[in-house]
Amino acid sequence: MRICFLHIIFLFTCAGLFAQSNTDGLLADQYFKNKEYDKAIVYYEKLSNKNPVQYYKNYLTSLIETKNYKEAEKLIKKLSKKDPNDPAYWVDLGSLYKVQGQDAEAKKQFEKSIKQLSPS
Repeated sequence: MRICFLHIIFLFTCAGLFAQSNTDGLLADQYFKNKEYDKAIVYYEKLSNKNPVQYYKNYLTSLIETKNYKEAEKLIKKLSKKDPNDPAYWVDLGSLYKVQGQDAEAKKQFEKSIKQLSPS
């Protein structure tokens, strides 16, 4: 009986954690759709720690829209380390540099992504 009770408590705890994460995701996405990027960032930051790839694009866009370029660069570099063969991260980094007027750095990143696409 005691073990059954503990299992029930465990299940409710897990369900509560999942519901919170799901609610955070819905809130983040709604703020993003409403172009309330500052509010979206608060939720995407939490969600990104749990599942960085799922919320990456919206989180990155929110950071760029609020001109939080340092955090955007950190996010791109963090994920590019996890998947260095994905040229999309280098394109994103190049685009970020371009937005900031760093054309030479942007060009380097774009060239890096093209090299990854080219057969060896």
